[in-house]
Amino acid sequence: KEFKAWYADNKDWLEPYVSFRAIKEVVGDDIPWPLWPENLREYRMGMEEEETTISANAEVHRRAQYVFEKQWRELRAYANERGIKIIGDMPMYVSADSSDVWAERDIFALDEKGNPLRVAGCPPDNFAKDGQIWGNPTFRWDVLRKRGFDWWMRRLERMIELYDYVRLDHVLGFSSFYNIPAGLGALEGAWNFGPGLELFKAAQERFGDLPFI
Repeated sequence: KEFKAWYADNKDWLEPYVSFRAIKEVVGDDIPWPLWPENLREYRMGMEEEETTISANAEVHRRAQYVFEKQWRELRAYANERGIKIIGDMPMYVSADSSDVWAERDIFALDEKGNPLRVAGCPPDNFAKDGQIWGNPTFRWDVLRKRGFDWWMRRLERMIELYDYVRLDHVLGFSSFYNIPAGLGALEGAWNFGPGLELFKAAQERFGDLPFI
């Protein structure tokens, strides 16, 4: 009963991850989602119930997330009772082969097959004379802005639920980010503007004081 109530409250953010991991275990963990069978390449709520093996795997992941949630909240309460605050790290980007990109294709710079069109990185500096290519698909901030930054709001909300403070890694990416055409070198990239304060104003309106570092 407790699990069902928790699952109902967390279904929106949980299901894409659960379906993604369940399919990975059937198709093969080393096969990126753009190469999955065509009927599995696009996320839809409840799709894991269409295939018995995927459905069984999905339930295992739901239960595992529930157990983690309980254990994490107990650990955090134990720490907080002793005056210890927990800092969680939130990376700016996500992997191209992730449930986030698979389920939210329109907010990332992807081609029609789901492969990155532009990826994150940084220009040349004293550390790397040829620059760096990280390979993560960059965001389509124009689409996110029209949607009220909904994906980011869900992500920030989850982080605020889990931690006392959230470290944004790195906050520079919200101001400007280095955009590299996929398949080219870092020297071919260019700086682009991010959402700036607009996103944080939206977050503050929704969450109040922001516990960000």
